[in-house]
Amino acid sequence: MISLEDIEKISADTLKLKEIYRTTLQTVEKNKTQMFSISEAARKEVDFQRKQLADIKGKLIEVIANVDYLENKTQLGKQSLAAASKAFSTEDMQDLYGEVAFMLDKLQYARQKEEHLRQQRDELELSLRRLEGLLEQSENMTLAIGSVATYLSSQFNKITQQVEFTQKCQSIGEHVIMAHEEERKRISRNLHDTVAQGLAAALMQLRICKLALADGDLEGTAHAIDDTSDNIKNCLSDTRQVIFDMRPMALDDKGLAFAIHQLCTTHRDKQTLHIDYSLNGQEYPLPKHVEIMIYRTVQESLSNILHHSGQTKGSIDINYAANALNIVIKDEGKGFDLQEKADLAAEEGDSRHHFGLDFMKEGARSAGAELSISSSPGKGTTVRIKVPRQDWA
Repeated sequence: MISLEDIEKISADTLKLKEIYRTTLQTVEKNKTQMFSISEAARKEVDFQRKQLADIKGKLIEVIANVDYLENKTQLGKQSLAAASKAFSTEDMQDLYGEVAFMLDKLQYARQKEEHLRQQRDELELSLRRLEGLLEQSENMTLAIGSVATYLSSQFNKITQQVEFTQKCQSIGEHVIMAHEEERKRISRNLHDTVAQGLAAALMQLRICKLALADGDLEGTAHAIDDTSDNIKNCLSDTRQVIFDMRPMALDDKGLAFAIHQLCTTHRDKQTLHIDYSLNGQEYPLPKHVEIMIYRTVQESLSNILHHSGQTKGSIDINYAANALNIVIKDEGKGFDLQEKADLAAEEGDSRHHFGLDFMKEGARSAGAELSISSSPGKGTTVRIKVPRQDWA
């Protein structure tokens, strides 16, 4: 059986999971921002290097054109020098040779500049390709992190709702355990106050009977036997009532409708409640756990009428329709504000003021039924239970 410590551990683990989820989401959002900054820096560097590359390519085109020009001019100078060697004087040849040498120097410088620009271009193209690859990866990573962040953010509300539901289940679970303990105490108290005391009285009457019989007092013996018989009958009646409260045998023997009718009759016989009972349609069997849930819900509803409505009258309408079993429990008591009761439970940090209603709803949900409660101050309370008919096999 699950203990309060187990429930508290489950709740603590769930809250821890929520905190881990929140921290993860914050970390992802932070990494998303950092990754975006990295992408922006990489994009700026790519733009800068592209501009540099364009400038270098422009200069390289100019240098290549200049090299071609100087090569042609140098070639022409060499040809002129070869032709003039036969006709020109030594002085003229020296001037022409100087011009050709100057052109060769300019050509060599231009070629060195071309080689340097080509090397710069190749290095910059290689760097740019690497940087563009990194930029693409960072952009893809940014998109991926953004998608993860969006997904986590969209799921966070669901996680929060799940945590709240778990906390609610924890509260209900705690109250279920406490209710079980209270029920045990009630049964123990009832057995002590009724059966145990009745048996003690019967034992005392038997001793009186024994003494009277030993003295030959037949009249006293008969009187003691009658008292003992009455005490035993009362004990038997009290024992049957305790058994009925724990689980009505009529539910197993004669079905749900009869068990509910017997519950109403018991209240009437005790003069605690007068419930108008009506049954419509042909009763059909339901799974035992569903019948128990319905019976306990009706039992809880009648208890609420008795202790909270300020009335001693109510009604139960049971309708076995073709598609569903419908049960309506009404009273014309003082009623209450559902939202106010829920707010009061939230303010006090527990569900003591709302537990009975939540317990009934959770019980119905676990059995595949629908339960609704409507009430307002001064206008009574109505509980509706709907159990859709289905293949229970």
